[in-house]
Amino acid sequence: MVMKLIGSLIVLLGLTSLVLWWGPEHGGDTALAGTMYIGFVMLGGWLTGRLFDKIRQPKISGYIVFGLLVGPSVFEIVPDAQVHATATQVPPLHIVSSLAIALIALTAGGEIDLSWFRGKVRAVSWIVLLHLLVLFGAVFGAVLLAKPIVPFMADQTWLTAAIIAGLCGVIMMASSPAVAVAMISDYRAEGPLSQTTLVVTVVKDLLLIVIFAGVLALSKGLVDPAEPVSSGFILAVAMQLLGSILVGGVCGAAMVWFARKVATQLGIFLIGCCMLFALLGEQHFSVGEQDVHLEPLLIALSAGLLMRNVWPRGTERLFHSMESMSLPVYCLFFALAGAQIDVKIFASMWYIAIGLVVVRGLATWAGLRLGMRGAGVREAWADRMWMGMIAQAGVSLVLVTLLVDAMPSDLAWPRPLRDTLVGAIVVNQLIGPIGFRHALFRTREASAAGRDADSAPQPVERISAGK
Repeated sequence: MVMKLIGSLIVLLGLTSLVLWWGPEHGGDTALAGTMYIGFVMLGGWLTGRLFDKIRQPKISGYIVFGLLVGPSVFEIVPDAQVHATATQVPPLHIVSSLAIALIALTAGGEIDLSWFRGKVRAVSWIVLLHLLVLFGAVFGAVLLAKPIVPFMADQTWLTAAIIAGLCGVIMMASSPAVAVAMISDYRAEGPLSQTTLVVTVVKDLLLIVIFAGVLALSKGLVDPAEPVSSGFILAVAMQLLGSILVGGVCGAAMVWFARKVATQLGIFLIGCCMLFALLGEQHFSVGEQDVHLEPLLIALSAGLLMRNVWPRGTERLFHSMESMSLPVYCLFFALAGAQIDVKIFASMWYIAIGLVVVRGLATWAGLRLGMRGAGVREAWADRMWMGMIAQAGVSLVLVTLLVDAMPSDLAWPRPLRDTLVGAIVVNQLIGPIGFRHALFRTREASAAGRDADSAPQPVERISAGK
């Protein structure tokens, strides 16, 4: 079976290269070429995911590796112009990726049972708080101590070094709800490890967005005399978050009405809703001197939470439609994430990136262990939860981009810092799913059917308060 999959990949690569070479403008940015890239990435990611599954590795890692190999950083079958498409391209891959993020967030919201969470607010709070404190402290201290040997920090003042260390600490706190959702759904996992990992990951990243906004505003004020520290930026971000949650609630109510009253063509309806979420994220508003835009991730997450916990019976068919669409979405989303990886960046900063990965991994283990002890959770699965918190993806990369864009252009350190952080995120994204898969099977929460399934992931049973 492995050889058949490898042969299928070789045939796909050969046919795609031939068609793109002899197509319009030799595979240029035309509608035909763009459609071909979407189909190629989706099919190739699916085949590589199955190949990885046969050798007992996570399918998500296969999607990422395929994207990395065919992306502009390695074989360049998918060119940089398509991976980092602009809105003028048809069909732009970044719009497809935005749709995938919206659907993944919608599914994540639907996987969280607040009746379970309400009974464990204290436990989750302890876990999140101690995990974040230990992780931030460890990364901050390690980066600050490494100042003399880090090229872009050696000549900076200790204040600037502390700012860099703080930004590294915040970004390294991010995990990947998308990976958690994909792994739990892919392996049909059910149990306290799956549910706790998902809830903690989502709660932590929601807090992280607010923390990052405050740290970034403070950092800008300290390094840029022309823009002193102001509460305007933090206020604008708070309005952005609250506005996204409110819009998500309204959208969730509208989706419930459609699922109950119309209840037909739910797949097409979901695609339309995800497109709406993506378009809402493109809308910008002014709050004083600050630019504010809605977050599609939060809109979709809020809508899914509302549907799952307020009207669960009326939206069961809608969630089943989401789950049936998840396989092609995961293939495309994670393959595109792999295609955005720049091997040259990692090669130039690999030793610093690996150091961040090691420190983050040890701090994640220690922080979650302390959090579990503080929450009174001493079951065997608790010692494996850290494996589900290693992966990083979209949120982390977005924060890195915001960091560089926010800092004054005349500073020398933001871009090397970005390259280092991207390298660490890439490693975490590759090894994270492998660790989480190991934890799910070791705790017997992943089913054998999910391990061998070649079809779309099946519905994940939620944990109720009584379990």
